[in-house]
Amino acid sequence: MPHFEIAPTPLIQWQPGTAYTETSAVTPLIDNGMYYECCTSGVSGTVLPEWDTIGKVVDGGVEWLPKQRYYVTLSEVKGFLRVSSEVDDQLLLMLIQSATSRIEEYLNIDIAQKQVYLYLDTLLSCTASEKVSIQVERYPVVSIDAVEFKGEDDTNWDTLNLITDIYRTSWEYPSIELGGMDKVGYLRLLLTVGVTASDGFGKVLKLAIMMYVAWLYENRGDVDNLVSPSLPSDIRQILPASLITAI
Repeated sequence: MPHFEIAPTPLIQWQPGTAYTETSAVTPLIDNGMYYECCTSGVSGTVLPEWDTIGKVVDGGVEWLPKQRYYVTLSEVKGFLRVSSEVDDQLLLMLIQSATSRIEEYLNIDIAQKQVYLYLDTLLSCTASEKVSIQVERYPVVSIDAVEFKGEDDTNWDTLNLITDIYRTSWEYPSIELGGMDKVGYLRLLLTVGVTASDGFGKVLKLAIMMYVAWLYENRGDVDNLVSPSLPSDIRQILPASLITAI
């Protein structure tokens, strides 16, 4: 049976006086809901930089570009709640993650974008003219980032250059078609999954997450509410019915 594993994240925590290259990506020492990709290589400064959430950050000899870490940003949630103080920022960030995960579980979809490995645990034997069709029980799939192969007795994975196509309709699990493989062994696919700006239901999901964060924030003193597995009814009502029933 195929199974999924979350791919290791390249994110590391920022450190002073450290050499970074343009493949580096860091998170601030205090979470602000963003991560930062290096756009100019160099050595980081000795003082904590001001982690801007919109523009380029200059850090000693390094320059960073901010990237959104969560599907809903801290500033969006604070605007929704009409909260201006920074006192509860860390709490709100935790609630954003919790609300997103709970809605993902309820809908059985991936909202926050991430990379996952899809392992095909069945031994495959294909000729170059054959195509392999794979039903992916994960939704939505944004892209196929790598196709890797391992021989029956091998321990290392090798990257393959194969023809890859993704077929999907709005509310169905996608299928992936691979061609040009003349091998016997095991496959794994590196996929990016999650909701993109082009998905029509993205704005509704963002509203549902912010509403749920507001509910959790207002009920943060009630432990029974915080551990309850069910979503509040007003949040369930705004979720797309076709998305709930199709997957």
